[in-house]
Order: sequence, then structure tokens, then C-alpha cells
Amino acid sequence: MTRIPAFVAVVATAIVLSACSASPASSDPSEPDSPDESTASTEQYGCTPAIFDYIADLSYAEAQPIDPAGLAFFDGITIERVPECLVLDASSGTDRYGAFFSGDGLDAVAQIDAALDAGGYVQSDDYGPYVWWINGEEPTSAEHSVGAGPQVIDGADWMWVTY
Repeated sequence: MTRIPAFVAVVATAIVLSACSASPASSDPSEPDSPDESTASTEQYGCTPAIFDYIADLSYAEAQPIDPAGLAFFDGITIERVPECLVLDASSGTDRYGAFFSGDGLDAVAQIDAALDAGGYVQSDDYGPYVWWINGEEPTSAEHSVGAGPQVIDGADWMWVTY
């Protein structure tokens, strides 16, 4: 029987303390409410800390999340599917993008393949089915190139597309 009054006392104390520590409401409607840091997500635009750790080890050390809805390859080539995570890294002196599609990502690769093919990109068996380039003899010397590959990050399957 003493558990119920003790529980009620703990809950009442928590409510009183949370009311005391709450910041006062803004009286100016033009002042936006600041986000509650304690409930802020550790993900940014769908990018998880595990993704950032993974790509940092693969030379995307300064990757920043950007809105995945803005995915566009060179020359404005787009696809219908939106990645779960899109990053931009300029640590190598040039802008490099990484798009992450959850699951096996083969539907995203099929859309990318069709869009890049229509845009004049080429492929070669020498480099595999997930490498495209334009204006060059091979991907490393081409004007633009796109590469993709399945990855397992923190136990989850992803298709990582770089361009």
C-alpha cells in the first residue's frame, strides 16, 4: 500500500520540477520557440551517426547532411526516388555527394541507370554495373562519374551512391 502514495509523490514532484525548470513562453510571436535539446534527434535529414562514422573512415571526413529531396546528379539529372540520407563533403577540395538508399537499393540503381543513360553517361563491363561516367574514356578521368555499391552500416543494408 505504501507504493501507491510513494509513486504519486514521485510523479507530483516530477511535474512540479518540470514546471519550475521550463523556460517561459515567448511573449513576442515573431520569436520562434527554440527546439527542446533533450528530445532532439541524433539523425539529420535521415543520416544517422553510424552513416557518418562509416563514411568518415572512407574519406568523407567533413560530410554534412543536406535535404535529400534535392538529389540531382550532374547536368540536373534527377530520379523519382528520394534517398533516406544525402551528404555533401568538400574536404577533398571539390564537392562530393553521397546518397544513401535503404534496403538493397536496386530500384534506385535502376532509376539512376535509366536517367544517366538518357543523359549520355556510359558504362563498361570493366568497371561493373554500378559505375557511370560522361566525357572521358574511363570513370577516373571523366568529366563526371557516378558510382554505387551495396553497404552494410550498423547491421542495416544500404545502397551508397557517390557522385
